[in-house]
Amino acid sequence: MLAVIWLVALFAGSVSPFRSPLARAGTLSHLVLHAAAFGFPAFLLSRLSHNRTGTAITLAITFSLATGIEILQRVLYSPLFEWPDLLADFAGIALAGGLLLLSGRRAAR
Repeated sequence: MLAVIWLVALFAGSVSPFRSPLARAGTLSHLVLHAAAFGFPAFLLSRLSHNRTGTAITLAITFSLATGIEILQRVLYSPLFEWPDLLADFAGIALAGGLLLLSGRRAAR
């Protein structure tokens, strides 16, 4: 449930015209924020998966959401697509997937 609330808040904050000082594009803190913002829910939601296929699907859906938000931000606010933001989103999601694989967790039964 926390991951769903996180994603709803992330979506709302991402399309809001009000920006946090941390959200200043082009800064390292901005990219780390992107990685954490998408990696955290990807990790939480993937923990609910029963197998690796489910985990992969969850990670892909989270990346699709990240891509959709970046496209929406481009349409609403900027003439340029922010590729570094999408790369940071992917890095956070990939890190979440890697942590799940390294943890060697067993599928829930």
